[in-house]
Amino acid sequence: MNTPWQLFAFWGVLVGLGTGTTAMVPGATVVHRWFVARRGLVMGLLTASTATGQLIFLPLLAAMVERHGWRIVSLGIAAVVALVVPLVVLVVRDRPSDVGLRPYGAEPGMEEQVAPPPIPW
Repeated sequence: MNTPWQLFAFWGVLVGLGTGTTAMVPGATVVHRWFVARRGLVMGLLTASTATGQLIFLPLLAAMVERHGWRIVSLGIAAVVALVVPLVVLVVRDRPSDVGLRPYGAEPGMEEQVAPPPIPW
């Protein structure tokens, strides 16, 4: 990158598209697997938390870029991700049945909905 507009275009467009298209998919998956009742409320909360996180962290990161440069900020984000990923792997489970629970709002005896296996092409 030789000029600031290239960084803005790269960061703004590509990262914006990446987070915008991927943030909703894991949220919808979590809501579908873990909730039967109040799915709309939970999806709204997850969407609001994504927007709130951007409102809080983006100005903070922008200020850090102004003071220390973009390389330090990128390394800091990578370090935080490297610390969080092992915690997620250890703590987060895919389905409520993995920890002996039923989805929130599921009736006793109601079977968990499992997606059909992918069609091999």
